[in-house]
Amino acid sequence: MRIRKYWLLISGVMIAFSACRKEQYTCMYSIDYAAPCSVAFTGFTASELDTIILERYRGGSNFADLISRDTLSFTDPVFAGDTAYAAEAEDSISHKGFWSLRAEDYRVLLPTAGRTYEITGARIGPSSYSWTQQEHCSPGAGTPRIATLENIHVDHQPVNPVGEKANWYFIYLRK
Repeated sequence: MRIRKYWLLISGVMIAFSACRKEQYTCMYSIDYAAPCSVAFTGFTASELDTIILERYRGGSNFADLISRDTLSFTDPVFAGDTAYAAEAEDSISHKGFWSLRAEDYRVLLPTAGRTYEITGARIGPSSYSWTQQEHCSPGAGTPRIATLENIHVDHQPVNPVGEKANWYFIYLRK
């Protein structure tokens, strides 16, 4: 009989606690896509980068819808190790890429080096993220976050932009 009373007491307590509903809080933050994403070259000599042909295509057009074709001339790129940048940034602790990527597809031709690259799939991600939790949201949850383009592929291989100081992100095209 005693065991039955304890069993009923324990069962009642368990039911009571499981019936307690914990309050849910919805937290979110917005995304600011202000961080530029640019291109740098790794393993090339300055002479191999003297002429760059840049073709921009409407994203997802499979290189059928040409937007523009430009010839870029760089006689003196800035090198950090074996990586070439177009210039040093004004803060002189970071670099500038050769051009800023947009949510478009690109074909990059390096005639002197005999190389061609295709950059595809770049897109702007969601404008915000939200989640629920059982605790109050942290004060920083509403603060906008900085992001760059996502889903970028170079020659059909996914790549992640790499952040550098001053919030520049780079795609490195390797020889």
